[in-house]
This record gives sequence, C-alpha cells and structure tokens, in this order.
Amino acid sequence: QNDYTERYNDIKSNEEISSNNQKREFADVTSSSSIHAHIENQISVMRLSAYEKECVCTILQYIDDTGFLNTDIKIISENHDLHFDDVKFAIETIQKCEPTGIGASNLQECLLLQFNKLEKKPKFVEKLLTEHWPEFQKQNFLKIASQEKTSVEDIKNAFRFIKANFDPRPARQF
Repeated sequence: QNDYTERYNDIKSNEEISSNNQKREFADVTSSSSIHAHIENQISVMRLSAYEKECVCTILQYIDDTGFLNTDIKIISENHDLHFDDVKFAIETIQKCEPTGIGASNLQECLLLQFNKLEKKPKFVEKLLTEHWPEFQKQNFLKIASQEKTSVEDIKNAFRFIKANFDPRPARQF
C-alpha cells in the first residue's frame, strides 16, 4: 500500500473530540459508503429532471470501483433505450461531481478532468496529457523536451506536478 491509501485506511468510524466533551461521528468512507452513493448524494441536490436523474443513475451502474466508466456509450444507450445525447449529458453530469476524474473512460481523460478544474495551470502539463500522451506514459522526457524545445527538467517538473496533484484512481477512497 502507498502513503495515500494508508492515510485513508487510518480513518476511524468514531472519533472523540475533547472540546466541551462532545463526541462526533465520522463515517468510515472505506466501508460504509460507495462511490455510487457518494455521487447519488451529489446528484440529488442538482437541478435535474426526473428523467435526467434516471439517466445518471443508469450510468452509475457502469462506473467501476476505481471510478472509471468502462463501457462504450453506444452500448449503454442501446441497452437502456436511451438517446445517445442523454447518455453523454449524464456522463458529463457525473464528471462534474467530486472526486474530480470520476466517470472518465480512461486514465488520460481522468487526468484531463482533474487538470481542467485547476485555476492555475502549470506549463507543459496539458501538453503532456494531450499531445505527448504516448511518450508521457513511457516517461520519455528527453523526446518530449526536444519536441517542446525546452529542458528535460521542465518536463520532469510537469510530470512531478501530475504525480503529486492528480489521482489516477479517483474513487480510491471509497
């Protein structure tokens, strides 16, 4: 297990708060909640029609434990007799929820969803996630630096930023 997982595994279901002898309950997100329930809670407060919420709940069935949507949109549309655009809308709605990156169809999309939510966008990060995706996956920093006419260190810094700030499995904590 890595540090990230260990921190989430340390969450207790009950935790004493000493101020004023009060006890607060903290949910153990690793067992009492699922990513699906977490998304459903967020969807319930959105201004959506009953049909739109139904579409979202249908899509949620196809989100795996890591937070990815691993089924082709056309198949979902056909299997549930939903209009293709309605399925796309439902996916986009899910992707607006937390944790960021949820509902992505692959790692690249997941990281781009997280990148797009940033207010300050570091140099080269978007290019690594789009134009240089195959080389980024191979960590071929020299080739990317050459193509971008920059230093290898600049590319490594962008890589480090991605690694430190983005989660490749957005539903990891559930």
